[in-house]
Formats: sequence, structure tokens, C-alpha cells
Amino acid sequence: MAKSIQNVVMQGASGKIGKTLVFRQLSNGETVIANRAKPRGKKPLTPAQEAFRYRFQNAAYMAKIFSQDPIHRPRYLAKAKSGQSAYSMALKDCLTAPQIKRINLDAYNGTVGSLISIRAVDDFKVASVRVRILKANDILIEKGFATLDDNGLDWTYVATVANTPLTGTKVEVTVSDVPGNETVEVATMA
Repeated sequence: MAKSIQNVVMQGASGKIGKTLVFRQLSNGETVIANRAKPRGKKPLTPAQEAFRYRFQNAAYMAKIFSQDPIHRPRYLAKAKSGQSAYSMALKDCLTAPQIKRINLDAYNGTVGSLISIRAVDDFKVASVRVRILKANDILIEKGFATLDDNGLDWTYVATVANTPLTGTKVEVTVSDVPGNETVEVATMA
């Protein structure tokens, strides 16, 4: 892919030339010259390709809304590099799920007030962290939301129901980002 900067002849050019080249305009005013995309064959899409196409269409729709929103737009522009738009950053956010880096059960002893610490990250912002505590036989003991710690990375859940015995207790953590992507992880107590 070539870039044309301050070229009087190609400034503002867009579209295709013949069957080989395409001119595109970036949000920063640069003209990009690229090979023309090859046409797809007539093969039907696999179920995985169909699922990704559906996911991408939804992400593109949401990215358009988020990139124009006065609250979200500045956040996306702040992360954008040269040549990237708020839309492209919003699209990345809509396609990327948050990650759970760690579930720390060291301070959870089954008493009311004991703590569960979760480290959750996202490429832009983690919106919420939900915790469910279940017995070994999957009976729900309690559920609720964790709160964000001062460091901006860790979330803390404070137990509200006594739980004994602890062996086999499952802690299910669901992390959501602003576009609604979710990641779920379960930690089991030994």
C-alpha cells in the first residue's frame, strides 16, 4: 500500500483505476493507493464465516453509533494513531472482548465480607464485572457486581452470604465492555 502526500495530481482522488489499483482517502487527508480487492468466488460461506459476517455487521453498526456519540467519540480519538478514525477504533472495540487476567480467591473464606479480587482489562474500557458464587453442585449461593478499585485495573467483590464448606465452590466471573462483549471464566476452590 502506497501513500500519496501533497501530490497535486492525486490529491483527493478516490476510486479504482482499471482492474488493479484503488485510491482511498484517510480521515487525516492522506491518499492511499492499494491493490484492488480480488472478487470472491461463488463458494457458499461456512457456518463459521456466516457467524463472523453477522458479528462484523453488528459491530460495524454499533461502531457507527459509538464513533458519533459525544461521550464515546473523544475516547476513541484519544487512542487513534495517525490515519485512524474514531470509527475504526470503535470497530476494534466492538470486535474485541475484554480479558480476565486473574481471579484471586486468597481473601475469600466463605464469611460475609470476605473478598474476591478480579483483574480485568479491555482495549478501551471495562464496563462491569459480575460475580456468581455457586456450590459444588451448581446451586447459586449469591451474585452481584464487583466495584472498580482505585488502581483502575482490579475489581473487588464483597461476599454477602456465608458459604461453608468451601471445597468445590465455583466463582464465575463475567466481564463486560462498553459495546457489550463479554468474557466468562470460572475458578474452583480446592
